[in-house]
Amino acid sequence: YIGYHTQMRLKGRLVLMDYINMQEGKQIY
Repeated sequence: YIGYHTQMRLKGRLVLMDYINMQEGKQIY
C-alpha cells in the first residue's frame, strides 16, 4: 500500500508540474 500511495503521489506531482508548465506557456504566448 505504501508503494502504491507513493506512486500516486509522484504521478500527481507530475500532473501538477505539467499543469504549471501549461499555465506558464499560456503566459509566454
